[in-house]
Amino acid sequence: YLPSVATWHPAATRAPAPSPAEGEETQMERLRRAQAVQEWMVSSASQLTYHGIHQLHSDLQDGQLCVFFRNNHFSTMMKHRRELFLLCTDVGYLDKHSLVWERLADVSGEFSAFYDGDFLPYDHSAEQRAAGEG
Repeated sequence: YLPSVATWHPAATRAPAPSPAEGEETQMERLRRAQAVQEWMVSSASQLTYHGIHQLHSDLQDGQLCVFFRNNHFSTMMKHRRELFLLCTDVGYLDKHSLVWERLADVSGEFSAFYDGDFLPYDHSAEQRAAGEG
């Protein structure tokens, strides 16, 4: 009695080669996905999206503090009177003693504004006058 012997050959397990039409379709799909990723990277280059801002507005309660991570930097965020504010901790603001908060209004920063510790608009000229008097 001889046991049956199964033979295996690598070519026997390979899937059949795709037809040219299938290969082109796969390549086209890859190109579409790559283009979608590229568009997303351009639209979210600041690591923030409008959906993200909306979600922050929805999830945070007025007066609530949280840690915010954007552009490889941690910030303290606070929701105050239905607006989002980031604590200004950059060394570039070191000589701006009354500048405390930056409003996060949009993805690009085009509509951001600076505020003092009481959430009143930051008055750059008043700080310059005070520095001149002192």
